[in-house]
Amino acid sequence: MREESEEFFEELAVRIYVDDATDVPELSAQLADLPVCIVEFPVEPLFTPDNGSHDTLMGGIQVEQVPQNSGTLGAVVMRNDDNTLVGLTCHHVAGDTGLRVFQPTAPPSPIGSAPDLSASLGEVA
Repeated sequence: MREESEEFFEELAVRIYVDDATDVPELSAQLADLPVCIVEFPVEPLFTPDNGSHDTLMGGIQVEQVPQNSGTLGAVVMRNDDNTLVGLTCHHVAGDTGLRVFQPTAPPSPIGSAPDLSASLGEVA
C-alpha cells in the first residue's frame, strides 16, 4: 500500500525502505506503472535468534514445526478467498498441510502422550 507521512492509502505502490529518508538518492517517481514511496524504517540487526514469545504475531519472529527445527515467520497476510489472517513462511519451516506450527518453540512430543498445544499458532493450510 502507498504510504505518506505514516498514513496509508488504498493504492498499490512500490515501497522502498531506507534507514534515513533525508539521505536517499534521486529515484524515479514510478516503477512498473506504480507510484514509489520511500519509507524510513531503520533496521537493528539481530545477532542471536529471536526465540522469545510474542503476543503480537509479525514477520521475523521464530516459529517451529518440530523441536529444534526453527525458522522465521515471513509475514502475516490476508487470504483473498475468505479474508482471514494467516502466517506466511517457507515449506521447510512449516512443513506439510495439516501439521502444527508453534511460537516460539514446539513442545517435546514424548511417545504415547499428547503434545502441549498452548503455544500452537494453528495448522498449516
